[in-house]
Amino acid sequence: MKLNPLSLFDYVFFRVASFYRNSFGDEDYWYAIFILSIIQCMNLLTFISLVFILLNKTNKLPPLLMIVPCVILFITFNFIRYYRVIKYQDLMITWGQEETSIKTKRGLYIILYFILSIILSVFLLNLATATTP
Repeated sequence: MKLNPLSLFDYVFFRVASFYRNSFGDEDYWYAIFILSIIQCMNLLTFISLVFILLNKTNKLPPLLMIVPCVILFITFNFIRYYRVIKYQDLMITWGQEETSIKTKRGLYIILYFILSIILSVFLLNLATATTP
């Protein structure tokens, strides 16, 4: 797997979409797009929070006011990417025949990535929006 952010997101999309397809027979990829968009939003908010913390500034916006537009932005981007630019079938050609051991290891990395993305973003977002007495 190439090490660039879009390949990482493509792989995450592929694995989540495959999970829903294999578990529920669902070939509509909205679940995968939504989950990927939330994780991407958490990554962006982590970066923004780090900038606020490093600049010793307080973010005055409520977190929900930042999260909703961010998720909408990433849903739009991912919809275009995975319905118009790169199709699930293209990703299936790239990663559909992974060895079981590699698939398991990468699946654990994806779960770890999800957990760390959410924990870091919540923690840093709270630090960046905390009011100082």
